[in-house]
Amino acid sequence: MALYGYLSDLPQSVDISRTRVQPKDLIRPISTVWKASPHGAEESELFRYFSDIASSSLGIFGPGLTSIPDWLIATALSHNSPPYQAAQYSLLAVSSLHKYGLQRQAAQYKIAAIHALGESTTRTDLTFSEASLLVATCMLLCSFEIHIISETTGSWLIYLCGAGKIVKTMNLESYSERGEPVTVDLLAWVHYHGILAEFSIFHWRHGVIESLYGKEFGLDKPLELPCDKLRRVRQLHFSTAHPSHAILCLLAEACYSLYEYQELVLTSEEYYSKLSDLRRRTETMHIALQPKDGFSAEESLDLTETTSLLQLAILIFMHRITEGPLQRDPDGLTVWQDRAFTIIRRIDTCRHLFPLFIIGIEALTDERRADFLNLIKRTEEKINVRNLDTFQETIVGIWNQEDLSADESWGISYTHKISGVISSSKFLPSLA
Repeated sequence: MALYGYLSDLPQSVDISRTRVQPKDLIRPISTVWKASPHGAEESELFRYFSDIASSSLGIFGPGLTSIPDWLIATALSHNSPPYQAAQYSLLAVSSLHKYGLQRQAAQYKIAAIHALGESTTRTDLTFSEASLLVATCMLLCSFEIHIISETTGSWLIYLCGAGKIVKTMNLESYSERGEPVTVDLLAWVHYHGILAEFSIFHWRHGVIESLYGKEFGLDKPLELPCDKLRRVRQLHFSTAHPSHAILCLLAEACYSLYEYQELVLTSEEYYSKLSDLRRRTETMHIALQPKDGFSAEESLDLTETTSLLQLAILIFMHRITEGPLQRDPDGLTVWQDRAFTIIRRIDTCRHLFPLFIIGIEALTDERRADFLNLIKRTEEKINVRNLDTFQETIVGIWNQEDLSADESWGISYTHKISGVISSSKFLPSLA
């Protein structure tokens, strides 16, 4: 297996001066997969905490929210070679961070995970299980960094790229074609973050991301995102029978249509034709899910609502970025907005920022803004996904700008507005 030197050369110093406390009322059903590990009592408790609670913070979209944590615990604790140790330490790092906030223990587990990951990537005889665990390790470290992004750097992107490289080098996509369910969910996890990383990079105006990250982290190899081409998105072989996977492909196609148009790859006619087709396919997608695959009826309903919210966000996004034929249907936009805010009032929490970002911008009345802020508050109280203060301040800033320019006869374009928001961050933000 090719060397991924930058994985083991990542910065290992962490500012541990700030701490957040995990809400006490966040309790998930006890996992049937977790078993007592041969580790010490403190580590065993952190593994249990990850299985029952902290796994909710991983930024997984779809059925992997249940299958991946169960698989991780069962597989990572089954052996003690470097790939398994990398997964164990990254699990402990995420769990410690989630339970106690950013402190020395979490940083030490993270450093141990990076060392084990670096040692593992020197091997040329990795098995499928070991390679899958290394992908999961990279994604756990990515989630760790996203959780504290306002306090450190944007190094989450490097771990995401590492996961994508392992997927590519080990040809893990071929296993999803054979019907390996966990592999499909693992790939969906990687590519969901990859799609939204591309979105942030496209709108970030601080320079070429590869050069900036090369300077920041001293990388001697260019970053390669897991979804750098739409062709690869179409080759994911997601189980399109599951709406949450199929909707990711539609999100990718919508984003890449915009990128290709901006880069003059598509003509206006081709662009509008593609978006019109995407709109039809997105609108006609059936979202309702049945309780199965380890999901309770409540969890299935939550996933259905979240997937529906993403579906509406994609439709609104496509409408807004089109300054042509699709703009002739304002009634469609109104219907999508109404449905989206009905869901926002109804759901208890939402752990995914992209649909909140797109739909939050659409809150033009005091009532809808209050509904949106209440959802953010509920999410922070019940799911310690990350610090949402900056995200909330950003959305409120957009509302203030909209109010100031409401009486003006001109305004900036939708894409420039999003670029301004994304670029206001010192570090590349993740909307996963």
